[in-house]
Amino acid sequence: MSSNQWEVVTKSKKQRNLEKKVEAHTEKKRLALAGPSLEEILPQHQLKSIFSSKSSKDKENKSPKKTTNNSNKSSPAKKSKSNNNNNESNKKSSTPAAPPAPPRPKNLETALLKITPDELNGLMEQLRTSFPGNELYWLREIASFFNSHLPFDCDPTFSGKAILYPSNVVPKNLKTAIIDIFKTMGDVNLSYFYDTLITRMTEELSKNKSVVGYKLLLQIVAQNWPTVCSNSLAKTAILRNSYQNRSNIGLSILWGVGQGGFRDINVGVKVWQNIMLPVIEMKSYSRYVSDYIEKVLSSGTGNQKLLMSQSDFFILYNALKAKYSIPRECQLVLTKSSQLFLKKYIESSSKHANVFLNLFRDIENSTKNQVEIDGCIDCLTIGDECFKIWKMNYKKNVLPSYLLLQHIYQQWDGSAVKLRDSKAFEDFLLVATQLNLELEAAKKRDPHLDELLSLFGNVQDKSTQQKKKTAAGKSSCGCKWFLGSIVLLAVIAGVLHYDTSINGKGVFANSATGKLLKKGGLLPHVEKAYVVVMTNTARGYKWAEQRVPGYMAPVGQLACDMFKLARNTACSICGMIKDYSVAKWPAVSAALESYIPGLPKKLENATVSTRVLISDSLGKITEFFKLNVFVGTLSPENLGKVFNQTQVAAIKYANEFSQQMDAWAKRK
Repeated sequence: MSSNQWEVVTKSKKQRNLEKKVEAHTEKKRLALAGPSLEEILPQHQLKSIFSSKSSKDKENKSPKKTTNNSNKSSPAKKSKSNNNNNESNKKSSTPAAPPAPPRPKNLETALLKITPDELNGLMEQLRTSFPGNELYWLREIASFFNSHLPFDCDPTFSGKAILYPSNVVPKNLKTAIIDIFKTMGDVNLSYFYDTLITRMTEELSKNKSVVGYKLLLQIVAQNWPTVCSNSLAKTAILRNSYQNRSNIGLSILWGVGQGGFRDINVGVKVWQNIMLPVIEMKSYSRYVSDYIEKVLSSGTGNQKLLMSQSDFFILYNALKAKYSIPRECQLVLTKSSQLFLKKYIESSSKHANVFLNLFRDIENSTKNQVEIDGCIDCLTIGDECFKIWKMNYKKNVLPSYLLLQHIYQQWDGSAVKLRDSKAFEDFLLVATQLNLELEAAKKRDPHLDELLSLFGNVQDKSTQQKKKTAAGKSSCGCKWFLGSIVLLAVIAGVLHYDTSINGKGVFANSATGKLLKKGGLLPHVEKAYVVVMTNTARGYKWAEQRVPGYMAPVGQLACDMFKLARNTACSICGMIKDYSVAKWPAVSAALESYIPGLPKKLENATVSTRVLISDSLGKITEFFKLNVFVGTLSPENLGKVFNQTQVAAIKYANEFSQQMDAWAKRK
């Protein structure tokens, strides 16, 4: 009989347990299908070994077994046969076992030495034969090969090692073989392989497995094809976000994607800005991220230019100059990196006016804005158009102008040497003089104007002194070169004359120099050149001998007249000074007497005593030379004879010289 109340209908406990088992089994099958297969995880040679061992076990399981009844009913003959079989099996088991596996290498360098190019090329040939046209599979197998042969634990970023470690310890022939294989794969395949390597590296690290082989190939690919590091930055960013809380995996990702920056500065800057900068304030990444950009900008990237627009430059420059919640040492490294980045961009860019203007307006303090000041100096040194920008903004930016001029003044003989010697800087000083006058005449006076005017005067004085020093240096340098050339020619002429007189007995062709020229086939040309030079020189001398004497007399008379005029002028000036002193001395003496009694008398006595001392000294010196020096060989009579002999020798030499000049002038 049914009741009018509600009844609760439920399944039995047994039925509920059965449904739970079915759901768990279904979920297990679904996870198995979603997971990676053996072909995706294990390399080919390990798959073959697994399948071969499995097939051998199946054969053993399928072999027929004898029942206990048959064994009990067996005859003694069969028992004896079974005993013999047991003895044979015992003998086989007593045979020596297979040789033990080779010992594991002690370090990475030793392990790399055991991998030969022939072994690698053999593996490559086997892959080409077994899987033709499947380049990505070949690359995956090569990566598995190296990772299995290099089972070492390592620091995520190889800290304490060289920048190019571990590829710098790979034997040269092995490295060449790896690069040759990669060159045949194509850029697209290498780019895809690079992304796959980073993904497999993170998967292996999540399982606490060794990834040195993967990192080695990552570095070799990045060094030779650096653009692959920046082709898939979005995928790399997603991978970094997934593992950024596990620092060992996150640092390995940053290390792998940043290797191309040490070969291409543009790739390094792009990777740092998009992948590394977002995690700079995380404690585990701050030091590596700050050190990476500094190494990229200061490493051996050669004369590579930064290829970026000015807007992108200022975005990254401001990012380097920003303040982060990181250790102070890391912040200082970023400041140094900003200076390197600014200098590199100024050297790479052809337009500096906008860069100079932005840096110039940011100058507020000589200590905090030292990077901007150095950048402005570099812009002014490289591009003259920056001076035009400075002139246009000089009156509106008095403090930046003062700080910039102060740095130039302090580094006059240092970093501002090229700037101070430029013509554009001299022109700027002339224009700035007029601008300073306009600033002084303005109604609203800037608080830093007085400091600017004082400093500007010092800069002008230094510039004037530098011009005089440069002009004097050029003249003295020219004179030194002229005198040095004359001395050198005289030495060469003396050596040739000595060689011809002693070794050649007066014949140049028989001298040591002549024989050397004769062996080289140059003697006829040298003799011909000598004849041409001497002939033309002699004709020029004869021409001057005929025409110059006519001008010598007037020139000599003019020189004598100028000398007499200068002498008379000097005497007149001395007389005027003497008369003026005598006329004014009583008044001066009275004034001095009123201030310092007795001083004029002392001055007169000192002057008289000095005059007497000088005259006595001159008399004694003259007497000393007469009695002790000009006696004997140096007596006036002997000196007169020597002078006469010298005069005769000079006349004789002049006659011989004139005769030789006549002979050379008549020669054709």
